[in-house]
Amino acid sequence: MDPAEVLVEELASALGFDEGWELHRPRLANFLRLVWEWNQRFNLAGAQDMRSLAEVLLADAMVLARAGLVHRGERIIDVGSGAGSPALPLALIREDLQFLLVEARQKRVAFLRWSIATLGLTERVRVIQAHISPSRPRMPPCSYSPSLASSRATFEPATWLKVAASLAPAALAFVVPGTLLETNHLKARLTYRLPWSLAPREILRFEKP
Repeated sequence: MDPAEVLVEELASALGFDEGWELHRPRLANFLRLVWEWNQRFNLAGAQDMRSLAEVLLADAMVLARAGLVHRGERIIDVGSGAGSPALPLALIREDLQFLLVEARQKRVAFLRWSIATLGLTERVRVIQAHISPSRPRMPPCSYSPSLASSRATFEPATWLKVAASLAPAALAFVVPGTLLETNHLKARLTYRLPWSLAPREILRFEKP
């Protein structure tokens, strides 16, 4: 087993997912290697070693895949996709999902397009280069209406919820536990820690009434 696959297996085990990852492990490891290779040239992600990169890229997607926060068959718009996490690893794990990735920076768009093709995701994932303004958010051109909006570390959480409301009827927010947000439309909450860095995580799902 190569080092990337070992890291995927160790991460799944550390998150308590000891079974059922045999089919996902090679594809997730392939994504990890792609980001690692491109990161040497274009600084797609801040992690300086592959172990840290694996945690940043894969942990949220692994948790989301099993936590029930993303419903079966959902069509997801991911804003500020960066290096593709958590959208691309989630797409690799959950073949029932469709994604529209929105990224403003050209080099990252090039990486996302290369990764989508390399990972065999072209039928369910597409990427567009666009900037969604928090002051005047508009849905970019898309062949379907998203059911869920997601964004990680692109907007301040309260701002993101306002942006997301113009994009889809439901939204995921990635926050530090204890972040003060309006919770009238909160439908689900998951709090956990990244297993190696022990950084606290909270993922919230909001739905319009």
